[in-house]
Amino acid sequence: TSITLNNSGVPIISYRSHGIHHLKVAVCNICAISPQRTTVDDGNGDWVGLHTSLALNNYDVPAISHYNDTDDDLLFTLCYNEPCQGSTTQTVDATGDVGKYNSLALKSNSEPVISYFDDTANDLMIAVCANLGCSAHTLNIVSGILNVDTGKYSSLALNSSDKPIISFYSDLITGLILANCDDTLCSPPAPVTTVDNSANVGWQTSIVLNKDEHAVISYYDVTNFDLKLAICNDAACSNPTIRIVDNGDGVGATSSIALNSNGFPVISYYDSNNTALKVAVCPNATCTTPTLTTVDNTGFVGLYTSIALNKFDHPIISYRDTNNSALKVAFCTDIACTNPALMTVDGAGDLAAGEYSSLALDSSGYPVVSYYDHTNYNLKLAQFDYLPAPTDVSIHLNDSFEANLAWSGGSLYDVRYATVPYIYCGEPSIVGNDIPSPFDVSSFIGDPASNHFFVVSRRHVPCPNSNWVGEFDFALVAGE
Repeated sequence: TSITLNNSGVPIISYRSHGIHHLKVAVCNICAISPQRTTVDDGNGDWVGLHTSLALNNYDVPAISHYNDTDDDLLFTLCYNEPCQGSTTQTVDATGDVGKYNSLALKSNSEPVISYFDDTANDLMIAVCANLGCSAHTLNIVSGILNVDTGKYSSLALNSSDKPIISFYSDLITGLILANCDDTLCSPPAPVTTVDNSANVGWQTSIVLNKDEHAVISYYDVTNFDLKLAICNDAACSNPTIRIVDNGDGVGATSSIALNSNGFPVISYYDSNNTALKVAVCPNATCTTPTLTTVDNTGFVGLYTSIALNKFDHPIISYRDTNNSALKVAFCTDIACTNPALMTVDGAGDLAAGEYSSLALDSSGYPVVSYYDHTNYNLKLAQFDYLPAPTDVSIHLNDSFEANLAWSGGSLYDVRYATVPYIYCGEPSIVGNDIPSPFDVSSFIGDPASNHFFVVSRRHVPCPNSNWVGEFDFALVAGE
């Protein structure tokens, strides 16, 4: 066997098949690496972590809105750092039974905005936070009709001016509604448009904005058991294009939508007839003839889907394996997801996990997933940010006054240094986080008797096992 890494740091392994004497090649998305799993909020005895919605702020720090099923409250949890080594949870709204069907988006300054359902007043609500942790916030009613459920299955996006745009379901018209807020606080009354009222449609909506900042919404048609798509042709969505994406029997629940680099929709969803996870890849912006692929049909799988696309437009999807009470992630190796790598992330055995999953990709393209642990009734987080240290770190002395560290692949790493090569936790001092190659270390050039040793490690991890580079006469030790 032989192994190398491509420019994205993905392992490529060549090997011989003993049985049929063939040369084979394996291209990994995530190979033999278990994600880091963290209990983000244990609830202190309360049942928390339901209806999770995840976003990563400008520093890749996870932010999560979720529901407290014991106290019927809307919660917001902010991690202290990217690996979520500690977090703080804020009760955002505790007036009645509030917080189900929540959806989180972050403003340009990383302050949270959350849409959610008030099950006591039957209203769609919005919380607009005034700081990163949401300890100060404004609560507004977006839409409400007395004694009629309005606001279930909300999905929230922010336009370039940080004004909220929300898709949701209304029991009054049994249809899909869009709210297009006039200001960043969504001061009432918010303008609303009926997008589709063709008999009990609009469950489990998922929204994204196209390049014109018009809404594109996937949703479930409960009457016909179809996956549908609304493409808005203006900001108010006054004359949308409506598509039936998949009309197979019992398809379209718990959909999640993303747009590829061409602005074409890609949708993950549940096929209840085959108890399977499916993905629809649209060939154009209006999704005239989508490609439909069954991603996973091993048992009862595919509920609670959440999708994101990597830089190659390949889908990465989190979802639940109900048979095994587990959280799974599908890493697609092509645009249509014809040959995905499937990974069980958490659960199975005595642990029930994977409900209400929400997925985002960090700045390096690695997935982060929030989800509900049904055994311990708490909020959990799975992180795949396990980019190994580069194996080809070198130091270059350009002249007597200039030197830099360099590595291939284009990925960002943390850089530390020490005056002696002590390799134990806490010894190297941090030079900088999220450093690109090449990195200027000219300021460390000095007395040859005072050597500096540099370590290049994966990001935001306090105790790395990584590559060490001495100042001039150095040894290179490959890290994990």
